[in-house]
Amino acid sequence: MHDFKVTVAVVLTKSVSFGRSYPVPSPPTVPVMTTPPFVVRVSGPPPSWRRWLLSALYNFDRHTIYDWAGLMAGHLRRPDGVTAMQTARYTVDVLLLVDDLRLATANLSARGHLAARPQLVDADRSLKNALDRLSEARNQLLKAAGAEHVTDD
Repeated sequence: MHDFKVTVAVVLTKSVSFGRSYPVPSPPTVPVMTTPPFVVRVSGPPPSWRRWLLSALYNFDRHTIYDWAGLMAGHLRRPDGVTAMQTARYTVDVLLLVDDLRLATANLSARGHLAARPQLVDADRSLKNALDRLSEARNQLLKAAGAEHVTDD
């Protein structure tokens, strides 16, 4: 078990007691640090732990999306699974995933190597078009369901 000590400082300018005021001494000043206590590295390749973390996150997301797509397909194969609202829910899920991919592609097209920049810009435009088409599909599904927005019912 750890014992933690917490110090609370209250700064008062005057203390009032029975109509009289007494000056309170000002607290001691704390030196201000002008340089960071560690070296900040702004450029260069990421450390190996950062590459490992990004790779792990990417692979986790990829497997999660694959599993989600399998579960969605299984649900849609059931007789009661294909409804306009359920399809709209899945369409919204896909919209969110494609939007994240479009953001990643936009970052690559803006900050990636110049060799593939035109292709990445085209891919970004294609993903924007896909988002527009998915939004249209969601709107049509909501009309078919007689709803204004996707519900969890």
